[in-house]
Amino acid sequence: MEHLKALFENEGITEFAVIDFQKLSIINQRLIKTEEKIQSAIVMLIPYRHNGVELVDNYNVGLFARCMDYHLYASTLFERIIPQLKEI
Repeated sequence: MEHLKALFENEGITEFAVIDFQKLSIINQRLIKTEEKIQSAIVMLIPYRHNGVELVDNYNVGLFARCMDYHLYASTLFERIIPQLKEI
């Protein structure tokens, strides 16, 4: 569990949980795209920050709309952490 904690803290993720997959209900089976046996699920709160965004214009656009789209952020996050999770 310490490996997970260090991995997630490195990404700025402070809240996560590991759940035994057998205890979960699968709502949409077609979203599980693997033949491998799934043993657990990881649930995490992904930080969605707008730190460092400088307003250099006078447009009335919220800060949340000025940072990276969260779909892109999550995609790059998963590209970084999934290989490391497979090693644990």
